[in-house]
Order: sequence, then structure tokens, then C-alpha cells
Amino acid sequence: MDDLGVGARNLVSRQNVAADLYQRWSVKSDAYVAVLTVLAVAFFLFGLAQTMQAVQLQRFFGLSGAAILFGTVVWAAAILVS
Repeated sequence: MDDLGVGARNLVSRQNVAADLYQRWSVKSDAYVAVLTVLAVAFFLFGLAQTMQAVQLQRFFGLSGAAILFGTVVWAAAILVS
């Protein structure tokens, strides 16, 4: 009786490995999409800083964009390492 289920158990174990690998890459890709979305906000702030006439607002939006850019680079590096 045990010999009849060997093939099925082998297929189930291979399917479980493939499902785990898919889940790992799916989580990584979702995180990269989130990084790209936040990165778009940083570039929007850089563009907004260029349109401002007041130097204080230029500096504020530029530094805010730079801080967000730095954070997204660190976040992307953490995703890459994991």
C-alpha cells in the first residue's frame, strides 16, 4: 500500500517547494512595487521644489525628497538582501 502513494507524495512535496518559492518571490515583488511608489513621491517632491519661488520652500521640498530617496534606497537594499 505504501508503494502506491510514493509518486503522489513526491509530487506533493515538489509542489510545496514550488509554492514556497513562488510565495518568496511574490512578497519580494510586492515590496519592490511599494518602493517604486514611494520613490515616485520623492521625485514629485524634487519637481515641486524646482517650481517654488521661495528658497525656504525649495529647501524644504528638496530635503524632504532627498530623505525619502535615501529611505527608499535603504529599503530596496534591505529587500535585496532578504
